[in-house]
Amino acid sequence: MVETAAHAVCQPGENMSQLETRPLFSRTQVVLLAALVLILAAGLAAINVRRLRASEITLTPGDDSQYSFKLDVNTATWQEFSLLRGIGEKKARAIVDYREQHGPFARIDDLTSVPGIGPATIEEIDDYITIGPARE
Repeated sequence: MVETAAHAVCQPGENMSQLETRPLFSRTQVVLLAALVLILAAGLAAINVRRLRASEITLTPGDDSQYSFKLDVNTATWQEFSLLRGIGEKKARAIVDYREQHGPFARIDDLTSVPGIGPATIEEIDDYITIGPARE
């Protein structure tokens, strides 16, 4: 059952149960109002889409030498390791698992003890990793 707002006027001496009520808005007015709201919403959405297109950013790959950061192999998460070239999720998780089982790395070369990490991998990531203070 759908209830609608109604408007009725009771004259003195009339019984309220016998009043005829009429809706505040006709069906046509409700449909027109709904259409206007939809048109307004679509217009606002179109404006926002244009703003998004206008603010697009184009990134161009640069030379790796212009970036400078060092990842501490004794504190880095597997997600951080996976950002390094040549280290995917599997190797990154293996590094963290090894560190959790055997303790912190004393030297960068100790990473070769991790299954899947060899001298070539160390050479690839050496510029981006460091040994910070050992933390247990």
